[in-house]
Amino acid sequence: MSQANNGVPEQFSGYAAHDEQAGKALDVKPYKYTPQKWHEGLVDIKITHCSICGSCLHTLQNGWPSPTHYPAICGHEIVGEIVQAGKESGHKVGSRVGVGAQAGSCGSCENCKSDLETYCQKGMIGTYQGKWADGSVAQGGYADYVRVQGQSLQTKRIYFSTMDAASASLY
Repeated sequence: MSQANNGVPEQFSGYAAHDEQAGKALDVKPYKYTPQKWHEGLVDIKITHCSICGSCLHTLQNGWPSPTHYPAICGHEIVGEIVQAGKESGHKVGSRVGVGAQAGSCGSCENCKSDLETYCQKGMIGTYQGKWADGSVAQGGYADYVRVQGQSLQTKRIYFSTMDAASASLY
């Protein structure tokens, strides 16, 4: 059984570019979405801060070689508090954490088993625009909550102010 729920909604709310035209104009509007299906390796984070970087702008404006899937909620420099933690996530409710550009990985390849999830041989799952095993598309930190795999969290480096932590890109 998961640790707490603390009122985590079934749908998360954020600000998304709903199509390429809106993305090019940086016109984001409210958007509700259902996050990936819950399992015990996940955590839900109540987002307190999220900064913006050039990759967010490129994604919103469909400026990468792979096409943007709209509606798109960007933001991968996230800081917040865990409000729900799966029993296999390795984390506890109430912890202050950060999320960088990766929300997950396969967890079973040689690199993942060696704590090299960034080099997942089956493809890492981006914090936004990544595709989860259940087929859902990951949405980013310009939202109220984000759901990610526990091993993707930064915990040891969040030792300065929360706002500064988000803008430090969680390197």
